[in-house]
Amino acid sequence: MLYLLVPTGTPEWSDMRVFTSFSAVEQIVEREALRRNQQRITDAWCYVIAYEGVDELHPVWGYYLIDGRLQRFAITQSP
Repeated sequence: MLYLLVPTGTPEWSDMRVFTSFSAVEQIVEREALRRNQQRITDAWCYVIAYEGVDELHPVWGYYLIDGRLQRFAITQSP
C-alpha cells in the first residue's frame, strides 16, 4: 500500500508526501493536527489517499481528519 498525503488549500507537488506505511503517515498527520489545534489553527490541514496494486496503483481508501484523528472512507471507482 502507498499513502499520499495532500495538504488542503492549493498545494504544489513538492508539498505532497508519500509513505509506505499507515503508521508513519498517521503519526505525522496527527502530530501536526495536535500542534495546529493548540495554536488555534484549523487542524484539518490535509487528507490522505491510499493506493494499492501491482505495476499500476489504484486509489482504494481516503482518509480525512475528523476531531484530530484520521478516519477511513472507501473510494469507489467505476469499471
